[in-house]
Amino acid sequence: MKDLDRCKVAVETITKESPISMGLQVWLLNNNNRGGPGSGFHDLSILLKSWYHRLMPSTDLDKPIYAAKADLFRSLGSPVRIRILELLVESAQPVSALGLELGLEPSSLSQHLAVLRRTGMITSNRSGNSVTYTLAGPAVGSFLLAARAVLTTTLERSREALEEIENTR
Repeated sequence: MKDLDRCKVAVETITKESPISMGLQVWLLNNNNRGGPGSGFHDLSILLKSWYHRLMPSTDLDKPIYAAKADLFRSLGSPVRIRILELLVESAQPVSALGLELGLEPSSLSQHLAVLRRTGMITSNRSGNSVTYTLAGPAVGSFLLAARAVLTTTLERSREALEEIENTR
């Protein structure tokens, strides 16, 4: 995809109904054959490329699967995010219910939800002023169950090892 096309995608992604976005689209179309360092188009294209990369992060298709898995596991590095997923296994939850259950400030909760959305673990649905979150699919619930099974097995082995040490005294 050429830089100009990426800029157009970024502008369209920002918000199609936004007057600012519409103005940028018109400007891009009118200035599409101009450019070069120091020109207004060059400066705008740099800005739009940065927007594009923020709005359209790499799809993990360019990464080896082990690197994508590492990103996924890093996103689960917070007990709060694990608890959010556990609550969503039970049922879809509005943000307000998640905030009450977790006792978090809205800004903190929002950051945790953003991390889980970026990794594709959860999805959101807006209805009026309310936003409801759900797991992205049943595989997320299965993933949590598998993690619990691994943890249970590990703890059981640790318990058995401690009993063995105690019995040898």
